[in-house]
Order: sequence, then C-alpha cells, then structure tokens
Amino acid sequence: CAALISTEEKLIVLKQVQELIINKDPSLLDNFLDEIIAFQTDKSIEVRKFVIGFIEEACKRDNELLLRLIANLNMLMRDESVNVVKKAILTLTQLYKVALQVSFSVSDMQEPCWDMVTQMKEDVLALLDSDNDGVRTHAIKFTESLIITLSPRTPDSDTPKKQEGDISLDKIPKDHTYIRYAQQTWNFIYFFIRKITFFWTPSTPPKKSVLP
Repeated sequence: CAALISTEEKLIVLKQVQELIINKDPSLLDNFLDEIIAFQTDKSIEVRKFVIGFIEEACKRDNELLLRLIANLNMLMRDESVNVVKKAILTLTQLYKVALQVSFSVSDMQEPCWDMVTQMKEDVLALLDSDNDGVRTHAIKFTESLIITLSPRTPDSDTPKKQEGDISLDKIPKDHTYIRYAQQTWNFIYFFIRKITFFWTPSTPPKKSVLP
C-alpha cells in the first residue's frame, strides 16, 4: 500500500516510473498518467512537488497533455505549503509557453485551457504583493519570463541563445480565435510597468498596484 511506504521510497519509485514513461518509452505515458497524478493529494510535500515536476516534463514531452493537466497544476498552485506553491509557479513559467504552442492545434479543450492559464497568470501576478519573500521572488521570475514571451520579436531582437526556439507573441496569428493579439500586447506593457514599479522600492515590500 502506497500509504505505508516512506516518502523516500515513494519518490524512488515515482522517479523510476517517470524515467520509463517520459524518457525511455513515452508510448506508456498515457497509460500511467492518472496513477502518477493521483499523488497530488499525498501528505508529503516532496511528493506533491514531484507531481508538479512530472506535470511539467509530461507537458513538454506531449504539449497536448496540458489540456488535461492544467487543472491539476491549478489545484497544486493553491496548496497549503509555500514550497509547493513556489514549485507550481516555476512550472507555470514554463507551461505558459506550452499553452501558446498548444493554441495552434484544434480541440474543444483549448479555449478553457487558455482561460485557466490566464487566470493562473493573474493569481501569480497577485503574489508580487506576497508577504513571503520566496513566493514574491518566484512571482518576479514568472513576470520576467512573461515579458520575454509576450515581447513581439523582430529580426533585430536581441534574443538570448537558449530562448531562440521559444514561442513568442509574434508567432500567434493576429486573427486567432481566442488569443487576442492586441490584448496580449497590452499585457506585455502592463507586466513591464509592474516590474519597474516593483523595483522602485527594493528595500520594502511592494505596494498594491494602482494599474487596472
């Protein structure tokens, strides 16, 4: 019974399964997905953090899995443990790009997925005002990544080498059915201003934003 084994033993087994179904034989991923995700309610913080990492790796391996797993990540981002929340924010930083990538395919689940990602984005931005230094730092990192992702790139853009292949706003069709280009451009400006405003008072917790 999983409840009777130690956290360390549980993590060893889970990591072995992840290695098998993501790296060695991805054809097994769909078969074992629900079994791994079931551990999102485990009592161990480390196990719940593992599930978050698994969600990230699974969605990177198969972008379409985000449509199924975004709700699980949303739940974990509301966890009672600060460490779990921080891990979820880091993962959303990566999966926001996956959400944009998924927007190119056709599925009834796309728009609800994007709506949830958008709400989670707003939740993380609200954490820029968190009293917890760690959470606030992770929210800043998320905002920085968001600014880069939503920055329309041109041939003259100075893009870091490791981010050259990442999706960016300019790759989204301007007539996309649910991702509105103009709105995302405004978001880019808004996030940039928020970041600048945040760093105006580095020695004190950030004040509530007066931006809309």
